[in-house]
Amino acid sequence: MQKRQEAWRKRGVTNTAASQSAQLPDIKAVRPDYRLQHILDQVRNDYDLIQIDGSSWLGLITINAFTGADGVIPPLRCDCYIFEGMEQLLDTFRLVHDHLNNKVMLFGIVVTMYDLHTNRSKEIVDEIGKHFSKVEFDTLIPKNIWLSETPT
Repeated sequence: MQKRQEAWRKRGVTNTAASQSAQLPDIKAVRPDYRLQHILDQVRNDYDLIQIDGSSWLGLITINAFTGADGVIPPLRCDCYIFEGMEQLLDTFRLVHDHLNNKVMLFGIVVTMYDLHTNRSKEIVDEIGKHFSKVEFDTLIPKNIWLSETPT
């Protein structure tokens, strides 16, 4: 693992650097939506898994992440506004699949910020199951009060 991390650093690609370079316009880039894919293609065979933690903003970084990915696992926050954002994310995913990367797959959806103590969370998970039953993971990531209260 350490050998792979060192190789990654030697290539000069970090999460921040990759994200910034993917978002910055480049006059030489013919297709800016493929920039991250070109970077990943150079190192893809060196790793078993490359995880890209994308932004919730559905802009160029998200499009780059979908274009360069083999599959995606979007987190679905367990709150009352989840379906609006999820529909936009899935629309973006479909557009990328149809026009930029027809091999990218939706591996599954993981529910996060689940509160064991509220009926509302249980209702939301039931509703998620109705809409996304084929791709919803069984695991629920619980809400962590301690983590949410830490300073950023």
